[in-house]
Amino acid sequence: MSNLHIIAYGDDPLHRLAGHIVEKHHAALPNLTDIVVLLPTPQAATRFRQLLLDAAARHHHPALLGPAIDTLPRWISQQTPGKLPVLSEHQRELMLVEALIGHKYLYGEGSPWMLADSLLALFDDLGSTHLSLPESLEQFLDTLDTAYGLDNKSHHSLLGEARLVHTLWQAWRQEMQQDGVIDRHTDYALKLASSRATLPDNLAFYIAGLPRLSTAEAQWLRPLLQQERALLLLQGTREQTDADYHPDAVTQQLLQTINLPTGSPDESPSNTNSGYTRCLDSVFSNSSSPLRVRAHNLARDIPTSPLSARLSVFEASNAEKEAQAIDAQVRLWWNEGKRNIGIVTENRRLARRVRALLERSGIELQDAAGWALSTTSAAATVERWLETVEEDFAHQPLLDFLKSPFLLPAHEREALLSCVYRFEQGVVLKENIARNINRYREHLQYRQNRLPAELAAEYDDIHSLLDIIESAAAPLQALTSNETGNPKHAPITFLHALEHSFIQLGLNISLAADAAGQRILEELHAMQTASRNSELHMHWDEFRAWLGRTLERFNFQPPAQSGQVQLMSLAQSNLARFDALIIAGAEAEYLPGSNPGSPFFNDGVRQSLGLTSHTQQLSEKFYYFRCLLESADAVLLTRRNEQDGEEIVASPWLERLQSFHQIAWADRLINIPLTELVNQADLQVTQPAEPMPQPMPANPAAHITAGLFPAHLSASGYQQLINCPYQFFAARCLQLEAPDSIREMLAKADYGERVHLCLQAFHENVRDLPGPFNATITGSNKPAAIKCLNEIAAAVFARDLEDNFLHRGWLRRWQEMIPAYIDWQLERQQQWQVKSTELRVTREHGRITLRGRLDRIDASTDADAGAPIVGIVDYKTGAIPKNADVLSGESVQLPFYALLAEHTGHETVAQVTYLALDTNTKKGTAPVVKAMGMLETETLDTLVQNTAARLNLLVEQITAGTPMPAWGDNVTCEYCQMSGICRRETWQDLSGY
Repeated sequence: MSNLHIIAYGDDPLHRLAGHIVEKHHAALPNLTDIVVLLPTPQAATRFRQLLLDAAARHHHPALLGPAIDTLPRWISQQTPGKLPVLSEHQRELMLVEALIGHKYLYGEGSPWMLADSLLALFDDLGSTHLSLPESLEQFLDTLDTAYGLDNKSHHSLLGEARLVHTLWQAWRQEMQQDGVIDRHTDYALKLASSRATLPDNLAFYIAGLPRLSTAEAQWLRPLLQQERALLLLQGTREQTDADYHPDAVTQQLLQTINLPTGSPDESPSNTNSGYTRCLDSVFSNSSSPLRVRAHNLARDIPTSPLSARLSVFEASNAEKEAQAIDAQVRLWWNEGKRNIGIVTENRRLARRVRALLERSGIELQDAAGWALSTTSAAATVERWLETVEEDFAHQPLLDFLKSPFLLPAHEREALLSCVYRFEQGVVLKENIARNINRYREHLQYRQNRLPAELAAEYDDIHSLLDIIESAAAPLQALTSNETGNPKHAPITFLHALEHSFIQLGLNISLAADAAGQRILEELHAMQTASRNSELHMHWDEFRAWLGRTLERFNFQPPAQSGQVQLMSLAQSNLARFDALIIAGAEAEYLPGSNPGSPFFNDGVRQSLGLTSHTQQLSEKFYYFRCLLESADAVLLTRRNEQDGEEIVASPWLERLQSFHQIAWADRLINIPLTELVNQADLQVTQPAEPMPQPMPANPAAHITAGLFPAHLSASGYQQLINCPYQFFAARCLQLEAPDSIREMLAKADYGERVHLCLQAFHENVRDLPGPFNATITGSNKPAAIKCLNEIAAAVFARDLEDNFLHRGWLRRWQEMIPAYIDWQLERQQQWQVKSTELRVTREHGRITLRGRLDRIDASTDADAGAPIVGIVDYKTGAIPKNADVLSGESVQLPFYALLAEHTGHETVAQVTYLALDTNTKKGTAPVVKAMGMLETETLDTLVQNTAARLNLLVEQITAGTPMPAWGDNVTCEYCQMSGICRRETWQDLSGY
């Protein structure tokens, strides 16, 4: 038989091969068990089997026995048992890192792990081509001299590189020999060699689509071809090419490796002479004729473009538009009845976005490429857990981990999330604790102590959750230090600690139930297996780097879906055929892509040494691309013109195609209908929703029902209603206020809270703080009072100093105010005595409840009537309202507090005042503490009555439907968090403000 077939790019190799097998072995049908079909990828096997069944059915054989369909490496592994254990990827890496550490003089202070990546890539190249380095360094240097084209033999410029590679290659091989193991490339080569003597004589081999053959593979195949027991089907042309890289170079290189004369061309009918194939051949021709000349010549022979009806291009303004175009085109083809649709791309970010859009449209994909384990939610959970341990239970990774669906699968999910929510809101945010599990516990206890018993009990489950987290972290925390002098540990120690923590957290169960999580557990198990016999020891950061590279290097492939839309990489598309095809991401970054480079030897030297060069890799990619252009009756190529204002360079293959077509037929093949479709607003599949709101008018006003008005109102809420009713509507009625966030640095509001706590502890007993100062302050005990308040301040701010030493500035700021406060208190106590501090008060007021916290209530006796009276002191460390605003009712805080205080006892509220605790003074002068904005007697009574009456009126009007407008004044709007809702800037522009 003719054992070498070269067919045109326009032909389908698998269809041709299926027909050939059925014709050749017609007499044996349906028994094809003596036939072995070897293909480059597992993806091609399914389609080939169906083509073979179709060909047999035309000969009235609806079913077949055999043939065996596989890849060459897997078939050989199944046929020939290995003689020695094969190193796993993790074992190879550990072994090489160990060798590098033992030869540190070769590379200085570099990271052995980073260097191991580059060396393994080089050793893989040597292994995959079944090459070996010379036994002596001198011989290796001579070889490199020749490869680099150097005349002198001093070797000075090559000595360092050569010695590093040669020494470690030899050390690595010797280590494997001593351990009685081999790498996978050596194992494969040995199996190829030994199988030649054991192959049954009756087996016939059919091979198609191989882009390259190693030396060992060629040695295995050559005698089979010579004995006419094998048929090799190649695709391309027999024309010689001198280009740096070209699709035809793949076929020519493979023929040179086999070293056999080319067989006769296939005589079966072919579409080689079709206008489409002829045009593409001319576009990518390696002839010396310029592209413009070739284009004009073809246009003269074929006046109408043979490409325009079959191939088009979409140029997107950004990545999202490109994904939308792919989604739209797939749906269009789907509606036309096309089901075998392919999407081929090297851009994995684009692939994931396309997958999401199509699944939203109800179209499932078969993703042959998969994605790195590191990008899965399971890996994110593992990463956040390790960050939690490393960063002393920092709140951000800890909260992310606690919210993971993988955590504690045996616990009731809603109860667990409720516990996490209360921990986040009540401890992390309200107490402003950024890290440290003991501080979480401490402030959780503080919070429980401040609450009634029945409410405090609701926080008990948080203690249990923190206990689980701390217990699970304990074995890992003992290993995380990277400090000098801290002992290194064996990899298995880290992995056992990680496994132990997983068991306590339930991750071993939840990850095993998830497809991506299961792959992570498999790799962790493989790492454990590799570590058992390793003598390597490492610090925590080295273990983390090893684990991170593992999750990045190994892929997760989602379970196969029933959909027929296939998503794959360029190499996986080999031998594929589709009803319709999209080649996405046709940009120079991906097609052909950049040279990943190697620190060892340039491309020319690698080629001289027999290693795979970057030029060969480019030729293979070009070959796949050329085949793809003829793999479907409808082909769309997509690319971005720009991204974020930066121009994106098109693939040179696409640019050549468009330039040729523009010269020949004055058209760049742009898909106009798709471009117009993508620009339509209703293109995307969305869930049914309410109509979008119309543009906001000037001074927007909201109407609410009575049910939306808050049931409780504080002084700040009332002030917000006065400042801007629309802001009150958005923040309080719709509850759209931004959530609290953890502040690593104390803010002015946090400083005020600390000062409040200091003064509370000075005047009343506060658990776990010094104080109170029970004596009446006099001139003689004034230093003692100052000392007491300083001790309280030091205790209060001590927790903040643990987080950040810079917080000492806030402590010093308050300590400078303490003498002034004691002076003010000394004068104040002549008439007023402290009755209570930090008192939380609620009061029913019509249809709502007023509530607030009174910083301080002082008691006294009316000088005229002799009746008991009280005064309210509101501590202020920030801005204080102007007296005019207080008297006019624009600032409602003081009268609101008086309104609340009326229900704290039978005493008359005779005075309310602000106490300025952060008064600005001239440089060099002592700080001053003084009362400001004081309201007394009739003025106070009038303001309280008017404040209460106005509040009643506002509540009645708003709940009855009176609009709540946005005032738009600069003072209120400057710090408004609701500006994104009222869009003041927009309606001011429209109104000409």
